[in-house]
Amino acid sequence: MSLTRRAAVLTAPGELTFREFPLEELASSDAWMKIKICGVCGTDVHIWNASDPYPWAYPFVPGHEIVGTLTHVGREFPKVDEYGVPIQEGDRIVVQAFTCGRCYACRTLMMPNLCIGTPPWANRMPAMIGGFGDYFFVPGEGPIFRVPDNLPTSEAALVEPFNIAIGAVQRAMAPEVQGKGNTLGPGSTVVVQGAGTIGLLAAIAARLAGATQVIVIGAPQTRLDICKALGIDHVINIETMTDPRQRLEAVLDLTPHRLGPDTVIEATGVPAAFVEGLEMVRRGGTLVEIGHFIDKGTIPVNPHLLCYKHINLLGMWVGPPANFGVALKLLSAHRDHIDFSRIITHRFRLEDLEAAVATARRFDSMKAVVIPESN
Repeated sequence: MSLTRRAAVLTAPGELTFREFPLEELASSDAWMKIKICGVCGTDVHIWNASDPYPWAYPFVPGHEIVGTLTHVGREFPKVDEYGVPIQEGDRIVVQAFTCGRCYACRTLMMPNLCIGTPPWANRMPAMIGGFGDYFFVPGEGPIFRVPDNLPTSEAALVEPFNIAIGAVQRAMAPEVQGKGNTLGPGSTVVVQGAGTIGLLAAIAARLAGATQVIVIGAPQTRLDICKALGIDHVINIETMTDPRQRLEAVLDLTPHRLGPDTVIEATGVPAAFVEGLEMVRRGGTLVEIGHFIDKGTIPVNPHLLCYKHINLLGMWVGPPANFGVALKLLSAHRDHIDFSRIITHRFRLEDLEAAVATARRFDSMKAVVIPESN
């Protein structure tokens, strides 16, 4: 095969280069996809200058919010996606290709988001991992989801962060945490800490799950304006309301009997926000922590709050691969009344990846995406 893949490679902290890799011969069950778009995640920003990026050592190709078009499909590549929808060469897909499907977490615990193994193809195709390039290796073992025809490619780039947001709402709605008091569902009040892409999508997912009052706390104002435009009921700007006690009082004023929200979803990645969420959630309520995929250090916590408030405290590590399909369904079904396109605020060529990451680091964007120039 004479085709090559051009990709952005981090060779050391903050050191980026572009390299060409030959597209190797495929097994009959695999395919290549041509990358149409790849979102810049907050995790990409965190690892850019980190000394120990997760999950691969240097050098590696970053980027995991990928949408692409199937090309060079092997004879035994699946003919349908995870929902039984026919797929063929030329179709747009999203794929979760970072779990092994074989380890104890994947098969026995049935929690592939906690995968402890190595994808069987990773050692064969190490240069094909990562979305900041023009091709991506698609292992036939999937999971693979076809992008609905009514969903623009740019909005499909929200699938991976929406997968995490949906997972947070699912955690808060799990039967074991609901008991006699509905902490997230029809009629509930939900606070989301963090006005980035995942925070906003978590707020939208909470609304779609039945929450009748959704409050987003974060900054800057440009992000909060997008939250309001997409139907979030109340926003609190931490840059103008700097005192955590003021923010607590503002939230209490919005809840029945000033008891606090039924659910708090912490999506900031700032340790102090976790403590603020514990103070804020009502007794018997639920706090879901999804903001700390990168270790940002420790902060003192009073464990008495957990007992006194009878809190359901839940962590979450990314989201199950199946939620890629759920995200596609929700994006497709609700785009007529939720303008998801407003979330994509900045577009960059692959050559301008460093500028894209810098834009995300400064919080200038809600969601920055990279579009390979050949597209």
